[in-house]
Amino acid sequence: YLYEVLNNIPETTDETLVSFGGYIPSSDILQELEEEWEEFGIHYYHVGFIIIDLNTGMGLSYDLDRQYYSASSIKGPYALSFADLNPDSATNFEGTIESMLVYSDNDAYTTLQNIYHREYIMQWCEECGADPEVNRYKYPHISTRDMTRLWVHGYDYINSTELGAVIGSY
Repeated sequence: YLYEVLNNIPETTDETLVSFGGYIPSSDILQELEEEWEEFGIHYYHVGFIIIDLNTGMGLSYDLDRQYYSASSIKGPYALSFADLNPDSATNFEGTIESMLVYSDNDAYTTLQNIYHREYIMQWCEECGADPEVNRYKYPHISTRDMTRLWVHGYDYINSTELGAVIGSY
């Protein structure tokens, strides 16, 4: 049901705060968020986020559809998609995956990328409704909404398989 929640949040390409699922933030929460955004703005940074209560589907999002540089945050969905779609190979590379996730080891990530490319994460994108094209790149620019779709897909995998739970523990 979380995909449905994500798909029903209105598209925003500007700095718009959107509450959804019946959540109404208090004035104190709004004030705290505004103070944080001002701090980011002073340094010319942008921020996007989505907070979802996994039990109720209620939440809050901000600048959900702006593309952000993924940096190492893409390694989690990459590892989970690899384990999900090629569990035998993922088991053989478990130490590499652990190093990639626990220590953000770029060499480990590069090793897997050189062997398996981005086929699995692109397939995951198609499965969960994220734009697969952005993942043609090793460290893509991706929207908060699409990164959340990948993490929700990962959440399902972590909670439904033994290997997913192991990878999720890293």
